[in-house]
Amino acid sequence: MHRYELDAEEDPVDGVSMVIAALENRRPGELDRMADRISPDALNGLFAASEAEAIQLRFPYHDYEVVVTGNEVQVFEPRNRCEQ
Repeated sequence: MHRYELDAEEDPVDGVSMVIAALENRRPGELDRMADRISPDALNGLFAASEAEAIQLRFPYHDYEVVVTGNEVQVFEPRNRCEQ
């Protein structure tokens, strides 16, 4: 599992892109569009609320399982990569 602490002013979408890009050895702009999996505006809006710390959202992106909380992004490697 890879963990990324979000800055107070950082959008969750940016945090997810940074972690996945680092794992894929690519730049965030080179990744497939996140909007094909989840709406970036909805993701950012969900965690903009003051109660965001109590929210946890899971979704697949680039074969990884992504978990976003109010202040953190966790990325789990695909099972087949972990078994190699």
